[in-house]
Amino acid sequence: MIGKLVLGLLAAVVATSGCKKEERKGLPPATEWQADKSKTDDTTATGPEHSSPGGSNPHAGLGIPAPGNMGNNPHGNMTMGNNSHGNMGPGGQGGQIPARKADPKRTLAGVITISSKVKDKLPPGARLFLYAKRWDPKTNKMTGRTIVSQVFDSYAFPLKFTMSSAPLSGTVVLAARLDADKDAMSRQKGDVVGRLKVKVPDLKLNLVLDTVLDKTSSAGSMN
Repeated sequence: MIGKLVLGLLAAVVATSGCKKEERKGLPPATEWQADKSKTDDTTATGPEHSSPGGSNPHAGLGIPAPGNMGNNPHGNMTMGNNSHGNMGPGGQGGQIPARKADPKRTLAGVITISSKVKDKLPPGARLFLYAKRWDPKTNKMTGRTIVSQVFDSYAFPLKFTMSSAPLSGTVVLAARLDADKDAMSRQKGDVVGRLKVKVPDLKLNLVLDTVLDKTSSAGSMN
C-alpha cells in the first residue's frame, strides 16, 4: 500500500514538471511582458485608452509638430503675419501691395489757382473735377474720352495736384471745373472752369479757374 502511494506521488510530480515545460514553450505570462525600449517612441501608444492631454504625438515620425506645440495658431509653424496669404500673396512678407510708382514721363503736376475776376463768384459747396483729354489740333479743342481724372470734395486754393497715367502723352488739354450740382456729365450755369493746353510731361503747371459758365449744357462726360 505504501509503495503504491509513493509511485502515485512520483507520477504527479513528473506530470507537473511536464506542464511547466510546455507552458514555457508558449508566450510568457502577462506579468512578464516588457516593451522593447530600444524601439519605443510616441507611436507605441494608440487608441483612446492611451491618450491624454499633452501626451503622445499622433504625428510622430511625420515631421509635423505635436498638438501641444501649436498653441493657438491653427497653422502651426506657418507664420502668416498680417497678410492673409502669408508669403504666397502679393506684398511678400505679410506686407501690403506696394503702390505703383508714377512714370515721370507720363505725369502732369502743379497747382490750381483762382483768378481774381471770379473769386467772388465761386459756387458754394461745389465739387472740383480735374481731368485731361486729347487735344485736337484741327478744332483746337479737347476731344475723345478722359485720359485721367481726379475729384475733390474738400480743397483749398492754391491746390497742388499730380496726375499720372500710362496713356498720358503728347499734347493734351488739362481742365478743371467747380461744379455746383456735382455731376460730371453736365455743365451748369454758374460753374467755374479753367483750361490749359500742355505737353506731357510737365511738373510746373499753373491751371487757373477763370471763366464762369453762362449757360447749362449736357455735352458729355467732363467737357
